[in-house]
Amino acid sequence: MRRISRICHGSIRPCGRSAGIVSAVLTVFAVVAGCENAPRVHDTTEETTFSNNSDERMRMERAPDIECVDASGSQCHPLRNADGRANCVMFLMTDCPICNTYAPEIARIIDAYSRNTIHFSIVYVDDHISTQKARTHAKDHGLSATILLDDSHQLSKAVGATVAPEVAVVSADGDILYRGRIDDLYVDYGKKRMTASTHELRDALDAIGSGHTVSVARTTAVGCYIPE
Repeated sequence: MRRISRICHGSIRPCGRSAGIVSAVLTVFAVVAGCENAPRVHDTTEETTFSNNSDERMRMERAPDIECVDASGSQCHPLRNADGRANCVMFLMTDCPICNTYAPEIARIIDAYSRNTIHFSIVYVDDHISTQKARTHAKDHGLSATILLDDSHQLSKAVGATVAPEVAVVSADGDILYRGRIDDLYVDYGKKRMTASTHELRDALDAIGSGHTVSVARTTAVGCYIPE
């Protein structure tokens, strides 16, 4: 519910002590009348709080439907899904050390969630990457998913990804349910924890799989910048 605040302005100058009571009465009437005719000022406190809600952000941010050809030559729509499953789109670069460090965890996530409600795509964003190089990299790191090449960066721009590795989880209808890091293993480029303490991607996939809202829908990924 929107709250409306009204601003009232009114002043009366009393003409001596005997006019005190009359002045007070007139002041009351002036204030009441002023309130009725004063301009209304919109108080956006509740609306701002609502617009910061992750549910609202997801409704407001929808990825376009992009048709691609995967590494096997098949046409696909990585940001839509006719069978109702969500799409997890993972942006990687073959020569990025952070991407290669994450490869085992990416493989484990794909193995754990692809059998249920999530479809996975590995999107290589290297400039001028060949299909063979992308397929070899995925095979060498045990990444069993749809392989896409995005050297034009059309897909990464469509979901707002800026670094690799970065992940976007998109509903079957195109709503961006989650975007950001896999976990908090990296504090900054070159600064790595011994082990990750939070696992935002797994948490998001668990929530989506159980039909719940993703509690942390946006995080900042650390990685190699995707070329403009």
